[in-house]
Amino acid sequence: MDIVFCINTSYAKYVAVSLCSIFENNLKEKIHIHILTDGLLPNDEKLLTDIIERYGGKYSKHLVDDSRLKELKSTWSVYSWYRCYIPEFLPNTSRCLYLDADVIVTGNIQELFTLRMNQKAIAAVIDTESYNPQVFKRLQYPQQKKYICAGIMIMNLDYWREHNITEQILNYANLNHNRIAFPDQDSINVVCQDTKIILPLKFGILNTFVTNNEFIKDNISSLKEMLSDPRIIHYAGFAPWVIEKNRHFMRNDFKYYNHLAGNPAKSKHILSGMKLVNFKMRRILTKIGLLNFKPYFCTPILSYNDIQSKLESFDNKNNII
Repeated sequence: MDIVFCINTSYAKYVAVSLCSIFENNLKEKIHIHILTDGLLPNDEKLLTDIIERYGGKYSKHLVDDSRLKELKSTWSVYSWYRCYIPEFLPNTSRCLYLDADVIVTGNIQELFTLRMNQKAIAAVIDTESYNPQVFKRLQYPQQKKYICAGIMIMNLDYWREHNITEQILNYANLNHNRIAFPDQDSINVVCQDTKIILPLKFGILNTFVTNNEFIKDNISSLKEMLSDPRIIHYAGFAPWVIEKNRHFMRNDFKYYNHLAGNPAKSKHILSGMKLVNFKMRRILTKIGLLNFKPYFCTPILSYNDIQSKLESFDNKNNII
């Protein structure tokens, strides 16, 4: 299994947690970890290689020249564009699993590497943005084709090379600066709109899956499977190492693998100094009813019981004759 991360050195501690989770849940598999980066500090690289060696995995580092990306729009970070160059850096690999740094694996993922992908470029989980008509109006392709989350993707590298998918994505991005809001993800969705496989939700669990009522209504069965057999958790927007954002309903899974990895991902505040004091005061005033302060990252924390009750409620409504 070839698994790829695209990071700079500051993300190494989070990838260390991800690596520990991958190996722990796939002990019988031969795993080759690839890191695409513009450089890793020695201590950060050692953190990663120590974990890989502990489990008997293989490691390869691929240095990327950022100058090739200077014309591209970036919303998250330039490293998110690195994934488009994976086919070039892994020339002898037919298929790989790309993972964002804020991902952990909680089950066996070998079946992703045997998935039939004839004439398909990618396989990924649907994003709740598929339920936002404005996304498709902006990107100008039909909503029924859906919109995937590019943070977890099985990539058919042979297909990418044969059909110049990298060039298509980069060309689209360069010609549509004003159209793309999530540059690499939008571009991948447009170019691969007809060459993608939608994976079960359990292979890329986002917190928004259980907060979007329209999404819940349409995906009851896959959501139930996700809760009973979670394979990959994606903490997009809910980074578990950021105290204010640690609100993903599966946040405790990250805590478990962080501990196994030696606690490299230390908790930190997104705010500091007087900004942090001001934030805490406004939260306290909100709790006692003197203020209505609701920052975007302080969404309600849901428990498994909350989610199961919510799914049962939707299921009962759908089954009423």
